[in-house]
Amino acid sequence: MTTLILHAPYGKARLGAKSFSAVLSTGIGDGYIITPRQLAILRSASDVRVVVLDKNKGQRAEGLLVNLVMTTKTPRGKQRYDVYIRDLRPVGYSPETLNRYGVAVVHGGVTYR
Repeated sequence: MTTLILHAPYGKARLGAKSFSAVLSTGIGDGYIITPRQLAILRSASDVRVVVLDKNKGQRAEGLLVNLVMTTKTPRGKQRYDVYIRDLRPVGYSPETLNRYGVAVVHGGVTYR
């Protein structure tokens, strides 16, 4: 199974991003930069598990990917996506390694950051 991992840190929520608890309650992660390689993997997979983390508070939730919706681009041209997740539930925390945008995709035992 393919896994999309997203970081929703408390510190960024104070700057206007959605907090871990907001993503958990709405099932929507706003504005994540997903690289073209990661996007190709996610689009080719039939079922994608989504992990949402707050590494600072040691919180983790897991659910299933419903949709990726293209939103804006960054000033440097990176594409942002809103991530829609169903059945998102808190689980025990375990850390993950992410890229500088707070995203990783695990597919076939390989992590794409």
